[in-house]
Amino acid sequence: MSDLLSQNLAALRLLFTEDLYLVRKQPGLASKPEINDKKKIKETKPAFEYVGDNLKNVLILINDPIHTKINPVHQEMLLKVMWAIKLDIRDLAIVNMNHYYQVDFNTLKIFFNCNRLILFGLDPITIGLPNNVLNKVDQKDNVKILATHSFEEMRNSEGKKREFWQVLKSF
Repeated sequence: MSDLLSQNLAALRLLFTEDLYLVRKQPGLASKPEINDKKKIKETKPAFEYVGDNLKNVLILINDPIHTKINPVHQEMLLKVMWAIKLDIRDLAIVNMNHYYQVDFNTLKIFFNCNRLILFGLDPITIGLPNNVLNKVDQKDNVKILATHSFEEMRNSEGKKREFWQVLKSF
């Protein structure tokens, strides 16, 4: 395989339609601030944007690449189901994990102090949990965990909704 190199401006314009910038590291500039004194290093706690007040420590994780928090249609679906088990928006913390990469279960557990966790359309492996069977309750560190289908999958399938509902009633 040969290296494809070109300095032909017409060819480069066809290949690169976005602006490109070359950033050179200047001598004497560090990419990260270097701190020698350990006392100056501060641990930063992650901050999460979420919907709800988390009054009953029920954490709901979704993956929505389009919306900042949660699709309003999906939120309405979710709240109807939660209302049936006597929970409302104030009892929940709904987090769109599409905005939080490399966040693990322990970080979420500590931040939200959750005792129940529901993953909608999200693979448990993404937060460092073993891959659970869908709609089967599992437990880790005193947190009940339920992985289920995405809202879109359930919206389009009565069977998937019913399967989730049967498990959720005792969750």
